Amino acid sequence: MKAIEKLFETFCNGRKPIRIKGTPVTVLRGQFFVRSDVDYDKLKGLAEEHNAKVVEEYSETEKLLGYAIVPNVGFNGRTMESWFKEEGISLLKKLVSEFKG
Repeated sequence: MKAIEKLFETFCNGRKPIRIKGTPVTVLRGQFFVRSDVDYDKLKGLAEEHNAKVVEEYSETEKLLGYAIVPNVGFNGRTMESWFKEEGISLLKKLVSEFKG
């Protein structure tokens, strides 16, 4: 199975999460999770460019763990699958490029 197919299966069907090596990015079902050690404004801008939003994720002790990037789908007639193919892959590439390292 190709890498893009594995990412698609994880994002859309909930396969085992995939952490992108050398980056703070993990692909999960329905979201890209980015650890908190990134520039929030840059992250938010990238998400908005790709019709997605950023949601802060906290631990039980109120410590910021990171950010979930979730697509704006549902009410606009789009599906997770179409968003991932049309915008998600591009967003993921930009996240990896921007935060590699």
